[in-house]
Amino acid sequence: MVSDEVIKRTLILLAASALLAACRATVSAVPTAAPTVTPGPAPTENVEPLPTLAAGPLLTPEQVLGQLLVMERDQAVIWEHPWSLDTLKTDPARIRLQWFPSRTAESGRPGAYGPGLDAEAGPVWWVSIRGHVHIEMLTLGSLEDMHKAVYDGLTYVIAQDSGALLSEDTGSPVPGAAPLTR
Repeated sequence: MVSDEVIKRTLILLAASALLAACRATVSAVPTAAPTVTPGPAPTENVEPLPTLAAGPLLTPEQVLGQLLVMERDQAVIWEHPWSLDTLKTDPARIRLQWFPSRTAESGRPGAYGPGLDAEAGPVWWVSIRGHVHIEMLTLGSLEDMHKAVYDGLTYVIAQDSGALLSEDTGSPVPGAAPLTR
């Protein structure tokens, strides 16, 4: 005698097989139209020019950090222990800066950026600042988590000639850290 469980499994397998056959028949019956070629010149890399700084390019660590202080103020970045231009002298291990001739050189991945993007960004500064920090960033968590999240440091990439922020990455979330406020 065949058990009810075996009959149930058999019916499920038959239904799944029938559904698969119907899907295959539908897919093979409907041809996919090929896209048409648009007349005109071949597409090119569309790179918007970055603005230039009124005061000129960022040539020194102090100029870069001054630009970052303005950016952080505008983004409402909150540090547990705020930093300043003097931090380079008073706590040199907290802030690391490095100049690179291009985004590709900074990333360490040849071909990571197209030649147009690399040329437009020009030389860049990589800046890493250690310490507990809160920054409003989109996260995979809830909105409440986004407003409370505290991270272990921030890393920036800034264009030397324009002062544009090209990249901003947080360190790891600090579990159990109290929300930071101004």
